[in-house]
Amino acid sequence: MSSEEPLLYSQFCYYIQKDEEKRRATMHIPRKPGEQIEVDWAGDPAHIIDPDTGEITDAWIFVGVLTYSQYAFVKAYMNEKTGQLDQSSCPDV
Repeated sequence: MSSEEPLLYSQFCYYIQKDEEKRRATMHIPRKPGEQIEVDWAGDPAHIIDPDTGEITDAWIFVGVLTYSQYAFVKAYMNEKTGQLDQSSCPDV
């Protein structure tokens, strides 16, 4: 390909994709079942709307994902305080 030739958009995308494939870095991380979980709060709060009063309440979404199986646990909470998280997710703690 000459640097003087203009490219169509589809050709440009093709060459960019081929170039990115050369630099794509991937690595397998070995994990055992049940060994790790990744947890975080998901973005902006969701809104719960009371159908009777129309009152809008914010709810924060907690997400936990088992790294081996990719199974997810998702639950809405009224705040992001860890005390609430510990008591409602693990009542025996």
